[in-house]
Amino acid sequence: MKVCDAVASYFKALQIQHVFGVSGANIEHLFYAITRCEGMEAILAKHESNAVTMAEGHFRKTGKPGVAMVTSGGGAHNTLASLSEAYESEIPMLLIVGQIAMEQEGGGGFQDSSGGSNRINSIEVFTPFSLKTIKLTEASQLIPSLNELFELAVEHRGPTVLLVPRNLWDKPVFDIKPPTLKVVQAKLDIGQEVTELFSSATRPLVIVGKDAIYRGLTEELRKLIEVTNALVALTPDAKGFWDHEDARFVGILGIMGHQSVEAAIADSDLLITVGTRLPTMSRPLVDGLKNKALISICSSPLFINESYADGLNIFEVRDLSKETLTHLIESCYLAETSRSMSRKRYVPEPLSIPLQALPRSVGSSIPMRYVIEQLASFFQNSDVFVDAGNVGAAAVHYFKSRGGSLFSVALGMGGMGHSFGASIGSCMVDKRRSLVIAGDGAFFMSGMEIHTAWQYKLPITFVIFNNNSHGMCHIREKLYLGTPSGDNLFEMSYIGKSMAALLPGLPAFDLQTAAELDQTLDALKNSSGPAVISVSIDPEETPPFRPFLAEKA
Repeated sequence: MKVCDAVASYFKALQIQHVFGVSGANIEHLFYAITRCEGMEAILAKHESNAVTMAEGHFRKTGKPGVAMVTSGGGAHNTLASLSEAYESEIPMLLIVGQIAMEQEGGGGFQDSSGGSNRINSIEVFTPFSLKTIKLTEASQLIPSLNELFELAVEHRGPTVLLVPRNLWDKPVFDIKPPTLKVVQAKLDIGQEVTELFSSATRPLVIVGKDAIYRGLTEELRKLIEVTNALVALTPDAKGFWDHEDARFVGILGIMGHQSVEAAIADSDLLITVGTRLPTMSRPLVDGLKNKALISICSSPLFINESYADGLNIFEVRDLSKETLTHLIESCYLAETSRSMSRKRYVPEPLSIPLQALPRSVGSSIPMRYVIEQLASFFQNSDVFVDAGNVGAAAVHYFKSRGGSLFSVALGMGGMGHSFGASIGSCMVDKRRSLVIAGDGAFFMSGMEIHTAWQYKLPITFVIFNNNSHGMCHIREKLYLGTPSGDNLFEMSYIGKSMAALLPGLPAFDLQTAAELDQTLDALKNSSGPAVISVSIDPEETPPFRPFLAEKA
């Protein structure tokens, strides 16, 4: 069997059905092999960076490592921004990068990145963005390398990279049996002190992060919350886990979140974080953690320590697993703790931000809060993919999830346009109606992936918040630098009309009033494929982002 066919068979044995990428001279063998492999599909992206975000979206839906494949040179290096997000957000995936034939290395070959003759060295390029990068030099290294990279990606949560020279794709290879991928857990050793602290708390607050969801622990988490009668707060990237109308829900944590979370923290006698390291964007205020006990259940260490707040007492359990949560649940059943059966309710009321004048508006615009709340009403059971910037802050703050759905927001590196590829990679799995919430700046970077959704007939509604600007950059200039330069303001664009002309038959609209939005959402209620809605918003509207509000105050 040839190397290219062996790779396809290897993926099939791991039950990987979709591989995302952009073809080219040094990866075309693999594209062709996957296309010929029954039960597998090579999904052609429009840009290599988006192929990686598609692989990430695939993981977010399935919990299995995503796979992307790209060719050499600029195509390979286009993946770095998305790889950095996957690395920072601990997303297991494999990126396969084609390379020029080994006999051409160091001799002026086109797209040579071998490091020879003072050329770029791809191993050095990808190493900082991956858990490990391996370059094949002979066919016999293929299976051991794939085994090592997949096991590393799953066990240590992150991207890995395999570089394959073109001359190896047709070489014979034997024994393609893949490993059984399992997350290696540390020996369960929670400790008596943690168990007693957990089982004796009377007013606990559970803070849920994305890793608990991606590891398939939702059932155990819900049971844990029930037996402890805990209140529930969510990090932005775990927003879809819990019903926001439920009485236990106190709000979203972090600088885009709700003030009600801080009040709930103050009233709790124990904080339990599950599946989050509490990065800056998802962290309680310092004053709220003073003299608090905090149990962290996460595979990686917290980003804060006991010096973060006076009197903060942290107990870290480095074993995010079903066994850990089950042990804590059982300890609650055994304890005779008198837990408060009637907990105070904390309503996560959105911040009230007055709209300002519309100095650049032509016609009307719609407040971000209104758009988000209407989308939440129409897309209650949809997976939601949110982009960075003002729109991202508004979606995290205002969107009310009903629980049991995916809510994806890239908070690792915050690269613009992330939502387009991630939604496609996820939607390829089950064709569940999905919603993308992005700004016009993100659209101009990655919005042509809408063509990919159109090509594969994916039921994704792309809602573009069009303020003809890089809105957050414009607001930052205004708040922190004085008079805005105007460099972040765009010429007027009509994204809906443009997409309708580009893809005849695609439902695409430019909306300027709330009534138009309501009518369009209602008309699209039973649509089966992709749709594009561009809503006009005001570039001067300040998003619900705490640093901005503090600066304005």
